[in-house]
Amino acid sequence: MKCIICNSRNVNALKMVSRDDSEIELIRCKKCGHLWQPIENYMDIYSEGEFSNIARNGNAPSSEKMKQLDNMAFSRFNFYKTYLDKMDNILEVGSYVGSFVNLLKIYGKNVTGLEPDPDYSAYSEKQYGFKQITSLLENFEAKNKYDGIISFHVIEHVKNPHIFLKSVFDLLDNNGKVLFECPSLDIHLNGDINKFIWKPHIHYFSLTSIYYLFSLYFNVLALDIKQDSLYIYAEKNNNKPNFNTLTFTKLKIASRCMYSLNNSKLVPLFGKKITLALLREPYQSLKQAKSITIKKINYFLYVKNEMKNKNKIPVSHISVYTLGNVGDTVLSKCVRDTFNKICSNKLKWNLYSVWSPVDQNLIENINKSEFLLIGGGGLLLPDTNKNSISGWQWACSKENLKNINKKIIVFAIGYNYFKGQEPEELFIDNLRELVTRASFFGVRNNGSCGKVRAIVGKNLENKIVFQPCPTTLIRKLYELPDKNKTRNIAFNIAFDRYERRFGRNMYSVLDQIALAAKKLSNKGYKIYNVAHVDNDLIFGLSLQKHAVPYKTILLGGEFPDKVFDFYNKMDVVIGMRGHAQMIPFGLNCGIITLGSHEKMRWFLEDIDFLDLYIDLDSNIEIICQEIIKRFELFYSEENYYETIQKIKAKQEYLYKITLENVDYIKNIVTIHSG
Repeated sequence: MKCIICNSRNVNALKMVSRDDSEIELIRCKKCGHLWQPIENYMDIYSEGEFSNIARNGNAPSSEKMKQLDNMAFSRFNFYKTYLDKMDNILEVGSYVGSFVNLLKIYGKNVTGLEPDPDYSAYSEKQYGFKQITSLLENFEAKNKYDGIISFHVIEHVKNPHIFLKSVFDLLDNNGKVLFECPSLDIHLNGDINKFIWKPHIHYFSLTSIYYLFSLYFNVLALDIKQDSLYIYAEKNNNKPNFNTLTFTKLKIASRCMYSLNNSKLVPLFGKKITLALLREPYQSLKQAKSITIKKINYFLYVKNEMKNKNKIPVSHISVYTLGNVGDTVLSKCVRDTFNKICSNKLKWNLYSVWSPVDQNLIENINKSEFLLIGGGGLLLPDTNKNSISGWQWACSKENLKNINKKIIVFAIGYNYFKGQEPEELFIDNLRELVTRASFFGVRNNGSCGKVRAIVGKNLENKIVFQPCPTTLIRKLYELPDKNKTRNIAFNIAFDRYERRFGRNMYSVLDQIALAAKKLSNKGYKIYNVAHVDNDLIFGLSLQKHAVPYKTILLGGEFPDKVFDFYNKMDVVIGMRGHAQMIPFGLNCGIITLGSHEKMRWFLEDIDFLDLYIDLDSNIEIICQEIIKRFELFYSEENYYETIQKIKAKQEYLYKITLENVDYIKNIVTIHSG
């Protein structure tokens, strides 16, 4: 038998136990290090969806899986961006549901997705609004050639890698580029080769075997390791094989060292991450570890500071207080500081995450408090922390709710269902129980009040009151530096649940917003792309597509003081997220709202500023024009200060409502100022 990659006869047969505990026959080449299954009767398990049932647990990804795929695609895009910039007309082979194709489209590339599974190929139209081609590469006939072909974790599945690469070669323009990624035999999973071996994977590439294969067809420009995968970037070579014996020898030494170290006692001793740090860029890994450690220490000190005042009145607070979506982090703190300010710092806070399990221990701790405060996070929405216990973010059953014997104060929560989402009976039933048990039920805008009243019915509707979001009151709660005009404009574009935010119009909407940013930049304004969570940074791809100069600011995972400092330096924030509007408003910034959610319009209705609302669902072709029109009307040099004074007046109005509500709450729970 010969090696399927390098044709060497120096091979040996072996058997290994795979990750599903089945025994698999394998062949190992001693020359190039390739490992493969000697399959004579190869079966196509992809075109009929069999692979999806084996490996993907069905013919459609779950919402959690989609989040994972989108996050992975964005991380991969950022890692490979330098290579992708050298391609314009791109084919992705094995594109799955199209997550990576989607990012390339946002970036302005002409890209085609090729996916053999018919269900997953079609899913892209539902999720992103574009069609993919359903085909195996071997059966695909292109009308035109490509200057870039990319493929991630596909080549290990094919019967013959040579035939596969010849097809890739034929589809490429002269000097076309290829970018491939596959699992690394050198750095396999957790130092356990049996977890790495899997029946659907026919091939297991090492640094040497993948170099040998690609150098027969392409000029290899880069070959390296990304986490526990190999990646190779190469250029079409029409002349002769590019194989270099010296390069092959060096890679062989590196491959053996990595394989040996990854199977050494270091892995169980230090763990995989530290072992890989010894293998790849130790200085950078140690620097990252130091940064993470400092962040954890600062977070510990932040939470400890929030829970100080040992001898004060204990209050249990259910919220999203952790570092993540920075809007939730800021809101959670502002809720507490609203009470701290009005109650003269008489309270000691016991913090509980809205996502933590509700058990007997938690109920007992709550019952030791003076009262329970629920607020900080949208809370009334079905997507985040989806559960079959309550139907909303806090998975507290009706039975556990009844076991709470302290006053329950629900403060400034939001009804955050998207258009088209209807509440299920579980949510309705539990919401009615919560309203029944609550001594105060405050909702953060009148639109949400109306929705909640309609759900709970006439017997309970009078308990629902308007309580503005405390983030709109930031300047009333904290002593902050004066705000000066800076000619800084921030854009925040949300990409979570993008299929609901954009529908099928994502690329057109993003182009229009980016064009508006470009026009404002041309007027001399400095543009910032601000992210409340990591994936908000995707808008940077649209800005780059339209050659907009901008700075990137990632606020996700940061502490509230950094958020206040950033927005205090912005003249105007043009945003899609609720808290990318309410936090700037609270700091007396100008705002323009890009409406993809009813809650955005409801907030503007409450402050009588509906003219600042731009609907992203209609007249898409004039979104850029509408943004500039609103900007000139409210924030031009002659109108800016007048608009900011109106914002301050509306803040006073919201603060007055809050003072009245908290005074009412103080009487309920017998807390007095002074």
